[in-house]
Amino acid sequence: MYIQTVGEGLTRPQMIIYANTTKQRSFINGADRLGVHKMTFDNVEELEKIKKEHSNTDRLVLRIRNDDPRALSHLGMKFGCDPPLEKGLELLKAAKEMGLGVIGTSFHVGSGAGDATAYAKGIEKCAQLFDEGLKMGHNMHLLDLGGGYPGKDTERITLDDIAKEINAALEKHFPEGKYEGLKVIAEPGRYFCSYAVSVVAHVIAATKVPAERVTEKSEWVGGVKS
Repeated sequence: MYIQTVGEGLTRPQMIIYANTTKQRSFINGADRLGVHKMTFDNVEELEKIKKEHSNTDRLVLRIRNDDPRALSHLGMKFGCDPPLEKGLELLKAAKEMGLGVIGTSFHVGSGAGDATAYAKGIEKCAQLFDEGLKMGHNMHLLDLGGGYPGKDTERITLDDIAKEINAALEKHFPEGKYEGLKVIAEPGRYFCSYAVSVVAHVIAATKVPAERVTEKSEWVGGVKS
């Protein structure tokens, strides 16, 4: 699907960011053949793979860990350099020493955000790494705010809550004119999909069975016997 999407002209390769921080070497080769140059990374090993397997290595994006503790799924357990500032600085230096170019930073608060201030905290960290990257000679101009945006407003969190935090943080840390050619993007997958449809199931029957028939245990979790 990835190759077909590019090949069929549904989008231009330069508009795609290969956002998985851990990529197979063959996939990096494939991205190179298709003209997809923007790629995220969060470790030195990934930088080494990219340098070896891709012919254009001047459009990399550093992903940092920036968890929302109230998110439904904590992606920081798998992705993003941690601690973000210290490790991020090390990776910016490593990229420079390896002759690789970093164009920006990214973070993801976690799928199903619960605390809007997490976005503001991520933006603040990214601004600090932008400044350090520019000092090293990296062409920092891309800020990826990740995802986690709710598809439906609830008492827990609303899209307006997040927007207010993001706008205030951008005005403070990424004011107009501070970074030449600044581009801000996001990954609103949950926003578009989580409440796009409703699934209806027709229940035709219900029955009780021994717990071990389902769980291989003599009782249900919680201690309630069948």
